[in-house]
Amino acid sequence: MLGLVARRLLKVVPLLLLVTVIAFGLLNLVPGDPAVQIAGEFATETQVEEIRDELGLDRPWLSRYGDWLGKAVRGDLGISLFSGVPVRDQLFQRLPATNSLIAWSLVLSA
Repeated sequence: MLGLVARRLLKVVPLLLLVTVIAFGLLNLVPGDPAVQIAGEFATETQVEEIRDELGLDRPWLSRYGDWLGKAVRGDLGISLFSGVPVRDQLFQRLPATNSLIAWSLVLSA
């Protein structure tokens, strides 16, 4: 039984890695430059470059993914670009509502 659980857990690791690669890759395919969106319509090229440098958008994709994955494994999901609040805090703030939706869906499906 323990061997079965261990094998299943080992199968989860490559699956999660594949999902994160696909999700991170899809975010890079979104049209437009996030630095331009953050800087605003009337920003100078220098301001946009500073934002790109600050966010690491000027680095290669694999380097950015590696940094993100390393931080995500430790629980650091970064800072929200919209609110400036850590993403982890926002997730925990919304967790009770998510849990109630899960509970109600389980009740209804049973």
